[in-house]
Amino acid sequence: MPDDVRPVLERVGIARQRALPCRYLSAGQKKRLGLARLLLSRRPVWLLDEPFAALDTAGRALAADLMRAHCGAGGIVMAATHDPLGVMGRSLRLEAV
Repeated sequence: MPDDVRPVLERVGIARQRALPCRYLSAGQKKRLGLARLLLSRRPVWLLDEPFAALDTAGRALAADLMRAHCGAGGIVMAATHDPLGVMGRSLRLEAV
């Protein structure tokens, strides 16, 4: 495992599962793995679909913290969600007419 991966897995709370194939992870653990991938990719724009789905309260707080940190560092988060993100910025609300 590359040196920069373990701290990221620890940060998202799945370091203990690092040797498991992804198919054995729970839905919440897979979501955390996706967050780890985002952190490791260092992309300036994050496109997220329901970023809080399958996450427990701690996972939701983690995801919100990561999004705030990403935006605070100059990144952009575009998310389709039914839940408030807890990130200051512009939002576009689409409703059926």
